[in-house]
Amino acid sequence: MLLKEERKARNKVAKQKYYASERGKAQKRKEDIAYIASGKRALTEARRGAKPLSDARKQARLRYQLMRRSGEQTLNPFDAWVLREAVALTRLRKQVCGGEWHLDHIIPVSKGGQCTYDNLQVVPAYWNRVKSNKHTEQFFARTQGDM
Repeated sequence: MLLKEERKARNKVAKQKYYASERGKAQKRKEDIAYIASGKRALTEARRGAKPLSDARKQARLRYQLMRRSGEQTLNPFDAWVLREAVALTRLRKQVCGGEWHLDHIIPVSKGGQCTYDNLQVVPAYWNRVKSNKHTEQFFARTQGDM
């Protein structure tokens, strides 16, 4: 299982490097044009539109939109400072340790989590992608059950 995940991760990195090159960008444009022309993009957008959002996610989106429109900071000064420090820590870890790091919410925003000091953590990007929108404790309970 671990080898399969490592192989997927390596393939994904190789694909990202390819699409970052000029040749890869040209190929990606061709693929996008073909995808749109096939009508599959319209089907995908319709399917996404039909999928209901959770109430917590709707509220989070509304709060975010209101914050962006009003230009106000909804974070208190301490939480804003913690957020800035966490972003700086992700950059520092990338420089020192290498790899990609993400700023993660312990309780996901889609489940009602906030951007507060006690709900933020810096984690490896792969781990964050696998965790998705699960609570950290729920994620660890699931992964330890697999072992």
